[in-house]
Amino acid sequence: MLAQLCGTVIAKLELIEAERGNAQRIAALNAELESTVSKLTKIMEIHRRLNEIVVETGEMGIAETFNLFILRLLRGSAIRGWPWRVVRRARGSSRARGGYARS
Repeated sequence: MLAQLCGTVIAKLELIEAERGNAQRIAALNAELESTVSKLTKIMEIHRRLNEIVVETGEMGIAETFNLFILRLLRGSAIRGWPWRVVRRARGSSRARGGYARS
């Protein structure tokens, strides 16, 4: 009788340990999902804002916006004043550009 009870207790402890492992995996997956949702939310906000810029200012507005963004990223960099060509035709030539002309 005692051996049977000990076996039952051991089996239940193994189940509890397995459940703890599952709970930890679920918590890790939830954290990863939360991070992914946060990144996607930021991307959607950028997309929404770029759509507003297109409607309000057209191609030149996009070029100027990206130029300002790149200049902020490259602040203090050696290539800070380079032009940032954004809108291109299928052949590769620029339709709109923001920034300074490179000498």
